Amino acid sequence: MTTQQYGDTSTNYCVNQCPMIPDLYGQDLNDGNRTCVSSCNGSFFADPLTRTCVQFCNITAGYYGDTSTWRCVLDCNTSFADSTTGKCVNTCPTFP
Repeated sequence: MTTQQYGDTSTNYCVNQCPMIPDLYGQDLNDGNRTCVSSCNGSFFADPLTRTCVQFCNITAGYYGDTSTWRCVLDCNTSFADSTTGKCVNTCPTFP
């Protein structure tokens, strides 16, 4: 299995996993540039479990995507955890 590393801008080393201090996450923009970033670009969430930017948070582990911070969180604080979308929402869904 091939391990692809990330460029850690806090140490200038290539690393398998981005550090917790400072709080960085591995981002792969599919352009060959894999770097550790403080906030994920686009519609990706910063996942504290994998230390990478992910499209979906791990709801099995209790994490939901907070679109106000673009982080995977255990507590949606001022919104509601929606298990159908895996995101924090302001209004719970309605089902027919």
